[in-house]
Amino acid sequence: MRLTAPEFTLVTTDDLGWANVAVGGELDAATADDLQDVLRREALAGRSVLLDLSAVEFMDSSGLTAILCSLALARERDLGFSLRAPIPPSVARVADLCGVLDTLPLWVARPA
Repeated sequence: MRLTAPEFTLVTTDDLGWANVAVGGELDAATADDLQDVLRREALAGRSVLLDLSAVEFMDSSGLTAILCSLALARERDLGFSLRAPIPPSVARVADLCGVLDTLPLWVARPA
């Protein structure tokens, strides 16, 4: 699935049963619902999520709320949910200000 709007991209691919969701541009009040809808749909389908925010240039608390709600839903359904590390400064700054940076589950790729 691909969703593109001015200043926002959202691409979902499959990798061994996990949904890889890549977000780019601005994750804010205008776009957070789109992300949350995609993440909710994946959880309801029983798929774990690897969320790649590396191309997010700006994020506000709406984007963080979408991520945290989706993380809670994944945990309720006993599914995996991780953010691909490293997360960009735009995301880390908001998560840190809200006091949740250290609680976000990060997935770190191992060198080949």
